[in-house]
Amino acid sequence: MNSYATSLISTTMIAENTIELNFKRPESFDFQAGQHINIKLPQLMYDDKKGPRRTFTIVSSPADSVLRIATRLSDSGFKKTIIDLSPDTELEFMGPMGNMVYNTDKPSVFIAGGIGITPFKSMITELLENNAFDKPIRLIYSNKKQNTAAFHSFFNDIENSAFIYNSIMTNDDTWDGEKVKVDYDYLKKMIDSINDNVFYLCGPPQMVQELTGTLNNLGVEKENILSESFFGY
Repeated sequence: MNSYATSLISTTMIAENTIELNFKRPESFDFQAGQHINIKLPQLMYDDKKGPRRTFTIVSSPADSVLRIATRLSDSGFKKTIIDLSPDTELEFMGPMGNMVYNTDKPSVFIAGGIGITPFKSMITELLENNAFDKPIRLIYSNKKQNTAAFHSFFNDIENSAFIYNSIMTNDDTWDGEKVKVDYDYLKKMIDSINDNVFYLCGPPQMVQELTGTLNNLGVEKENILSESFFGY
């Protein structure tokens, strides 16, 4: 795994309590959509027993000249430090890492919870850039409320017959759409010929664990389930 030097370009609030950080992309750094990097801050401004390193999925597509990540904010010393970084702050990262990349000849179902949407933003952006929506993809994206749903407008505005977007807001009185839990009954109702699909799961560990068990119960083969869990920090 290689180490790279970079610097912060900008920080943008993209949803409630959620930021996107844009970094200069080293010319020698290549990655696949869905992979992640490990970022090391130059120093912590606030105490954090876990230290100055954290792992983040890359939000940008492999063709983007800017390296982008997105993260929820928290009270950890790392997160409090990263939101206070000024433009041009120099830092380092290692990568790329991860095997949850889009590579299948089958229809796919992406299921994201909260900030677990990040690898799918990278994958879908790349497919759009390359005009490569040649196999059906369904994105199921669950959040508590609309204002916490990062990139919701981006997915909602995609016009492609091969792409289906199911957005769920589980605790939003202003939401007219679905408020259900993504479970056995929901998946069985929404997805025809479920065993003909490859499933990509990303979100909190409990969500990923439960959905993996649910898909197993629905008869989906182990090799057709790829997943990553996002731990809060």
